Amino acid sequence: MVKVAYILILSLAIVGCATTPTPSPTPISFPSIGTTPELEALVVAWVERYRAEIHDDIIQIKTFSPQVIHSSVESGESDLVITGLAPLERWFATPLSHQSVVVIVNQDNEVQNLTPTDLQALFSGRIVNWEELTGVSTPVQPIVPLNGDTTRVTFELGFMSDTSFAPSALLAPTPLILRELIEEYEGSIGFIFENYIGEDAKVIRVEKLSSASTINPLDDNPLVVEILATSIKEPQGVLRDFLVWLQGQHEQ
Repeated sequence: MVKVAYILILSLAIVGCATTPTPSPTPISFPSIGTTPELEALVVAWVERYRAEIHDDIIQIKTFSPQVIHSSVESGESDLVITGLAPLERWFATPLSHQSVVVIVNQDNEVQNLTPTDLQALFSGRIVNWEELTGVSTPVQPIVPLNGDTTRVTFELGFMSDTSFAPSALLAPTPLILRELIEEYEGSIGFIFENYIGEDAKVIRVEKLSSASTINPLDDNPLVVEILATSIKEPQGVLRDFLVWLQGQHEQ
């Protein structure tokens, strides 16, 4: 009995000296906005302005391909998404801004105006040299965004009809890469949201489909995309405040 009691006391002493497990810290969760590559830089700029002017709340920006952008909300990876794609049925959606898609070429290209027929021929590969349009012999190099990109979908609907892009077209995963490729290839032509034009790309005028007059692509371009914030339900808290602020900015 004495030996048993001694062992019991020793066991209790060991247990009493054992280190109490430290509970794992609860991970901090910040509200997150999902977007697509062609809008990432624009959304980041909006959030940075909001934080600088209104409140320094942390808002995460996550980038997804157009094919999975909506499912990122369903899986909980993002709380809402900002996109040029149509919202899913019965989802909350609110407009944020309108972005024009403009056609750009290398600065050294002498072309000034193009017709919709010219654009289709250039991007499909039916015209392979600029000499036919400018008199200067330079190989045409189309540069297009990835499949599903909002600007690509808009351009296809506006100018390509059932025509495919040329097999020689280079693919640009982001607007900034597309602009860099435009600057690199003398005979390049592409299309991009107006916010990403930059100083080294040349915007060309495109004739209206209904008349011979040209349009200013920065004023009344027919290729206009409505940018939406959408989610399964209406956002609350800092995300709601951010959307209200952003809509107020674009109404001014």
